[in-house]
Amino acid sequence: MNTTMLDKDVKRYVDAVAAALVDLPDATRTEILEDLAAHLAEFDLANGTLDTQLGDPAIYAEELRASAGLVSPAERGAQRGTDQVAQVAASARRALSRVRATTWWR
Repeated sequence: MNTTMLDKDVKRYVDAVAAALVDLPDATRTEILEDLAAHLAEFDLANGTLDTQLGDPAIYAEELRASAGLVSPAERGAQRGTDQVAQVAASARRALSRVRATTWWR
């Protein structure tokens, strides 16, 4: 494949990775993507497209996110859900303690 095709494939892949990282602050996303285009330009498209060689850009973005020590939106949602369950459980325990402390309960 020629350089123009490589440039187009690199741009498309970088744009897709950037789209998968859109939830990150601009500075963080810029830092993660900083050298990506140069790295991808080193691939030989004779071996297939970047998708073929690297896989889905969204999955690649998650790998970049993880290597930067950042959590994914799904993990953040799961943590938030766990936090909410913990908050509800704590609230229920407090309410039960108040009920147990009343004289009519005894």
